[in-house]
Amino acid sequence: MKRTVLFFLSILLSFAANAAFVTNMPTARLQPNGDTLHCFVTGDEFYQRLHDSNNYTIVQDRNTGWYVYASIEWSEDHSDWRLVPTTHIAGIANPATAGLTPGLSESPATIDARHKSWDIPTRYIAPGFNQHGTKNAAKVGENNGKLNNVVIFIRFADDSAITTPYSTIHDMFNDSSYNAVSMHNYFWHASYQKLRIPTYFYPQPIEDSVISYQDIYPRSYYIPYNSATNTNGYADDYERRSREFGLLERAVNYINQNSPIPTSLNIDRDNDGYVDNICFIVKGTYTSWNDLLWPHKWALYDREVYINGKRVYTFNLQLEGSGSHYFSTSTFCHEMFHTLGAPDLYHYNNYTNITGVGTWDLMCSNTQPPQHMSIFMKMRYGGWIDSVPELTEAGTYSLHSVGDSMNQNNCYRIQAGSPDQWYFLEYRDNTELFETGLPGKGLIIYRIDTRFNGNSNFNALDIFDEVYLFRPNALNDTSNGNYAQAYFSLESGRTQFNTSTNPYPWLNGNVIDTTLSITDVGSAGETISFTYTPHRPTTPPCDTNSCTISVEMRDSYGDTWHGAYLSFTDANGNTLANMSIGDCKTLEQRTLTVCNGPIHVQWHPGAYGWTCGYTIRLGDGSVWRNVGSASEDYQDLGYIFYPCGGTVPQYTVTVESNYPSNHVSGGGT
Repeated sequence: MKRTVLFFLSILLSFAANAAFVTNMPTARLQPNGDTLHCFVTGDEFYQRLHDSNNYTIVQDRNTGWYVYASIEWSEDHSDWRLVPTTHIAGIANPATAGLTPGLSESPATIDARHKSWDIPTRYIAPGFNQHGTKNAAKVGENNGKLNNVVIFIRFADDSAITTPYSTIHDMFNDSSYNAVSMHNYFWHASYQKLRIPTYFYPQPIEDSVISYQDIYPRSYYIPYNSATNTNGYADDYERRSREFGLLERAVNYINQNSPIPTSLNIDRDNDGYVDNICFIVKGTYTSWNDLLWPHKWALYDREVYINGKRVYTFNLQLEGSGSHYFSTSTFCHEMFHTLGAPDLYHYNNYTNITGVGTWDLMCSNTQPPQHMSIFMKMRYGGWIDSVPELTEAGTYSLHSVGDSMNQNNCYRIQAGSPDQWYFLEYRDNTELFETGLPGKGLIIYRIDTRFNGNSNFNALDIFDEVYLFRPNALNDTSNGNYAQAYFSLESGRTQFNTSTNPYPWLNGNVIDTTLSITDVGSAGETISFTYTPHRPTTPPCDTNSCTISVEMRDSYGDTWHGAYLSFTDANGNTLANMSIGDCKTLEQRTLTVCNGPIHVQWHPGAYGWTCGYTIRLGDGSVWRNVGSASEDYQDLGYIFYPCGGTVPQYTVTVESNYPSNHVSGGGT
């Protein structure tokens, strides 16, 4: 009788259901002698790590086929390492007694190489897409209207029919009743009734039975080669890609011939020549690290496959048997937001144990049901929000929740002590539909860094999080803190956010920010209130010789979130004015009153500032600077001298050396 190897848990392990990232997700592997190894998997579509309940890493020995505990083998110069199998069989040996180390993973360099193996070669990148097969960030209104999603069912040559009822899968995508947890309902709510995503299924079902394309190869053809357990598998990344793309090409061709999608169904709403979104649902469950059979988004880039004259490019692949933690509405929503242009907000290969936003955003650790994405993500990547009002004056303000269907007064932004960083404040209510998976109810404060896109490439050196949530005990770039307590409210006892609280305001690079204070956060009811106090230096009023200059900031192309920033300071470093356009798609004009003396001016265009321009006019109307667009980072524009752009006194300075052997070079006025 075959034995089953079980890991008994001394504590209850929980996991968040993530479309691309899972933590402590139960899984099973079959040992060569027929035993079933019950263990856990943590990771995303690019890198997953098998481990036991005590976090000891498990790998498969490719020579013997056994799943064993792992150790590390260093390179000769100790600059890198790799995981290697030991002789200690997982579930039988005691890894602690064997002297092994828990929590081992492949090196960042190895994981990074795995990520790059999914990149689309430059020559295959379609117009309007990036190297991951994702569209660029949406312009305002670009994701409005109706997007028709296509699902194609697949099973392998040795598979029986898919047994999940068609009605179950249909409702996960299409149930439009008000309180239904479906992908259609989610985006209807998340977009504030601006986007509808109905899904159509092929081959067309028969009553409540799923009908699927049956491939010519068995499941083993799509699992990695192993000399002991699977000699039919693929050997490398090239074979993995070729076999997957061949499978999808055959499935599409089968649909075209046997269950064609009607030409009346618009599958290219933006008329760019590409199918808007296609999801291949494959029978069965996931396998292991970096395997083909793991839910993922990619692009069918090395061959041209068409449906009704529209090319199949970006696709999602889902595993029908992967359980509710992966084959779920939450998974579909995360991947669909990728299709709409959103990046991941978790870390790919550096500091993967540090989270930028945790369970407070769909694109990090998505919950069941899927939670809303932040207002910033809805604005920049969804294109459903025109702009977020900026707070510049002290006062008490109130917010409606992110889930408020009227999309009214649900976010404020505040310029941080750096021109490329902003604080966003929004109210999250975990009693609302699609928010019940949140750990609490209250005001959350997060920081946006306009220099970056997503959080995936974070390295704590020169690449930081685009979206970072403040939470207790996370006081620098590499401390995780407790994101479950990130919400502020009277009920939580966390009612202040300033330099004397935990957490406190700080900027990327571990710079404490003293420019603001949030106090008196109120009760988390229908709305929530707070008091904002700016702490920015101001210039004392002029006694004499005051003048004016006029400043105009504008956008040349109408793109979104291409922030720009102009700063004006006097000779003593006092701030005269900070002008900013957070999304740089509008025109802003301002007249500044300035004192006699030099005024230092700096221009910072933000992440995509090349689309922004400015004009600065002196008091007499003459143009001091006029730039249609600029891309320089922290461009120092120099000094304006006053009164009113008048003549600057000229002095001649002569420098002499007291030592004959020394030399003085240069000179002038």
